[in-house]
Amino acid sequence: MSVNINPKKTGQSNIDDQEISQRRQNNNYIVFGIASRKYGVEVDSISEIIEYGRVLKVPMTPSCIHGVVYLRGNMIAVIDIASLFSRPKSQPDARSSIVIIDCVYRGRELRLGFLVESIERVVELSLGDIELRPEFSVELDSGYTRGIGIVEKEMVTLLDIENVLSVESIMDLVESQYR
Repeated sequence: MSVNINPKKTGQSNIDDQEISQRRQNNNYIVFGIASRKYGVEVDSISEIIEYGRVLKVPMTPSCIHGVVYLRGNMIAVIDIASLFSRPKSQPDARSSIVIIDCVYRGRELRLGFLVESIERVVELSLGDIELRPEFSVELDSGYTRGIGIVEKEMVTLLDIENVLSVESIMDLVESQYR
């Protein structure tokens, strides 16, 4: 979804400077469930969301690798984020989905997916709705989070998904499991 925030380019004059500033400060997040907790990721960082199904389990892979899916001619690794967060492994069901992102590893573009137990909704959060990386949070490494969002009086951990699913981080995890 894109919103035109520059009225001078389009000739629109009904958008004032305050609204332009507010639109720049608001971000859309997709809220999803993992291990009975709510997380959010900026919509702009997501390529697509697919229904869970036909995931091929790959033997002798680390516990964070749920398997692979074949999507339009590409094999995509599916990461079980719950295991990255030291939570019990996800048990996919009819509400589960795979969120696909594009990333770069060693100069090569690739796609990764991560398993979510449920897609809850898309919300728009302003900077005022977000507590940026609270110091007291020990649930996740602060490099993995952008902050805590308040959505309908419920706390949602906002993830920096590029850091969570960085291939380097996953490879470090894989290597540490086999040392």
